[in-house]
Amino acid sequence: MADASSTILPLSARTSRAFNANAAALKEFLLSDLNFSKPDLVETLARGRRHFSACRGVIYENGGSFSEHYGEPMMRLPNGQSSSNLIWTFPGQGMQLNWDIIGQLKGIAVFRDRFNEILEGLRSRLGRRLFAEKISAFLPKTGNNGFASDRPNTIHDQALVFAVELSLSALWLSSGIRPIGLVGHSVGEIAAAVSAGVLALDEALDLVVARSVEMERVPEKGFMCQVDADAASLQTSLLKFGLEIACKNSPDRTVVAGPEAVSEIFERYCSENRLRHHRLNVANAFHSEIMAPASQALRDRGPVLAPKVPRIPIFLTCSAQTAEPFTLDYWATQMRCCVDFIAAVERVLNQIEAPLFLEVGIGQALSAFTRSIAGHSARADVGIVQGIGRPGNPTAEKVADLFAAGHAVPWHKLNNTERGSLVPMPTYRFSQHEIVSPRNPVAHGIDTLAEPPDKPVLSKVAQMLGVEASSLDPNGSLSDNGVDSLQLIELRLALEEISDAHIPLSLLLDGSCLEEIERQFVCMSGGKSPIRPAARVAPAPETLEQPRPKIFFVEGIFGHVGGEAGLRHSVKDSIDVIGLGAPEDCTSDDIVAVARQMADEVEQRQPSGPLKLVGHSFGAMLSYSLAVEFGRRGRQIEGIVAIDGLLAPSLSPRHITRLNDNDFHQLLHKSRASTSPMSPSDRAVTELKRVFDNNCRIAASAQSYAPINYHVTLVLPRQDNVTGITEEVFLQNLSAIQAATSVEDTPNFAVLYVDGDHFSMIRSPAIDDVGCLFLSHTAYPPDYRKHPVGDAE
Repeated sequence: MADASSTILPLSARTSRAFNANAAALKEFLLSDLNFSKPDLVETLARGRRHFSACRGVIYENGGSFSEHYGEPMMRLPNGQSSSNLIWTFPGQGMQLNWDIIGQLKGIAVFRDRFNEILEGLRSRLGRRLFAEKISAFLPKTGNNGFASDRPNTIHDQALVFAVELSLSALWLSSGIRPIGLVGHSVGEIAAAVSAGVLALDEALDLVVARSVEMERVPEKGFMCQVDADAASLQTSLLKFGLEIACKNSPDRTVVAGPEAVSEIFERYCSENRLRHHRLNVANAFHSEIMAPASQALRDRGPVLAPKVPRIPIFLTCSAQTAEPFTLDYWATQMRCCVDFIAAVERVLNQIEAPLFLEVGIGQALSAFTRSIAGHSARADVGIVQGIGRPGNPTAEKVADLFAAGHAVPWHKLNNTERGSLVPMPTYRFSQHEIVSPRNPVAHGIDTLAEPPDKPVLSKVAQMLGVEASSLDPNGSLSDNGVDSLQLIELRLALEEISDAHIPLSLLLDGSCLEEIERQFVCMSGGKSPIRPAARVAPAPETLEQPRPKIFFVEGIFGHVGGEAGLRHSVKDSIDVIGLGAPEDCTSDDIVAVARQMADEVEQRQPSGPLKLVGHSFGAMLSYSLAVEFGRRGRQIEGIVAIDGLLAPSLSPRHITRLNDNDFHQLLHKSRASTSPMSPSDRAVTELKRVFDNNCRIAASAQSYAPINYHVTLVLPRQDNVTGITEEVFLQNLSAIQAATSVEDTPNFAVLYVDGDHFSMIRSPAIDDVGCLFLSHTAYPPDYRKHPVGDAE
């Protein structure tokens, strides 16, 4: 990574020596495979560091050489100047209105002031009674309450989407994040018009209220349905149903709209033709002929508008533009015609060099569409930053995303936020004081690999397990030493109390040995991101040409119980094992959306070649949903290994997940690798329960199915059968999947029995037998039974 400054300042001899020592350490860091990690930056931003007066950077250049720089830390953009490539995209009515996230945002003065201003403007225009009925009734009375409204409500949804987007715009502008272009989807185009200076806020509020009220007055409501297909392939079929293309969202996502009377017929047509689809939770058939009365009413009774020339270009999505942009006639046409988001993004790609798209909203719908459009256009020089996905520090999260995508972040603006002074990552920029500080071992020639004076991680692990520290294996992982999922969270909380810093869960989950975790934790002392020396030498050229094969291990219902570490240990250095779980930052309980987000992560780790998936319990279901998503993307699945789990529980009625608090405590008791003498903290149980509940909601959602044309292996425990899954039950589940996808043949299927129960079978040494499946394709361990196609015996 590089310092943004090129100013060279004179240094004292002492500071020069310290700087050179730090630069050498950073070179090692850059040569290792640890490199930039966005959470490190978020951690630094969130903690409100002071503004450092000087910094240093090491820049990697062509040919493997490095240059060193020392100078001013903050890049300043002239007042009013924007980045050269940043495009804001504003979602439409489908944007998620999550009050947990909005509540966090309202803690920031800039967002809160604009949001309250817009709500007051809506109240004055709607009147007290209608505002109370359509909006106030759904605002949280105390605290946060998840999503704003489960019932489709056009006035409520459009007004709040507009309010959130404009409030976010104010927040990003206050942080110095300025766009050079705007794209708005449906009602999002009104927010774009305000951001561009086309409409004053009062004019936009008049328009949003008039638009949504007229839409609600339309007597025929109709329906909207998203279909995973391109618009051209659907056009002919839609004519016979009397339906229209309402939104061209991406090359493989099209929304159709029309009369309610044909909704069931159309959905049956999609099912018969294997078109994945789902009905949108909206009250009206927007952007279709059903909106014609509302469109005419807006022309006749709409507000007086005086649109101005845009200060920032807007890439229009109105596919039937017949009126002068941004006039009342234009907005009447826009609410009736098709939203062509594809065409707008393609115009950006053609006109802006290496564009970077920032979704100004909550969720990632437009980001997913943009990524698909860019991929279809074979554009590799595109950056995409999705909307806010979870509660936390939204400013820091988005700044980190932009920084990681290559955006020149104006750090000086960020230091003016109410959260306090912010500083760039310590890993990349240091103050003079830090460089010469005696606490910095590198600055004084101290070997950072030397043993630390004490071992807090080892001590806490031993205390939690009730054993002597000397009995632990420092070269083994947490899982190898018997730490279960609850103890893992207890350990994380204990280490956070010691260091007074946020400990990333990745530090404890990546399969590192206790000794390595100890070293990294000591580097985090005081809450600073570590300067980690290269743990491994740079790979030889031949290693780069022949990368090691990969296995993706999907964890079970608790999200992290150590199976990944156990499997990694069993395959040694022959195969890379990458752990996966339902994303913590996923804003949806829909398993299809979860699989899509997980697939994006997998493709970053393995962009090509056949994929090997392993899933434990609930993870087996996620593995199959991942395989379905990859099939849609044209990727090949080599095989799935299901460890005591079904691929599609809903197709086996006795095994549908219906878990409650009692089940949680029973499963938790069974999952414990050892009996801890310590009572688990309330915080640890609460955190694990949150993960458990989220995964239960995902497990209860509707799966999508696709034929299984790859090898499937079932792994069962010898000791117990608490899940009720047997060879026969699993084979019936495979057959049900094939039948649901109109395929008659049962896939190649094999069974492996291993020692242990439902949880201990994924720990060493039981997991070693599973590792043998991947190390050898000919010699299988005892009790491995292969079934030919269609043979259950």
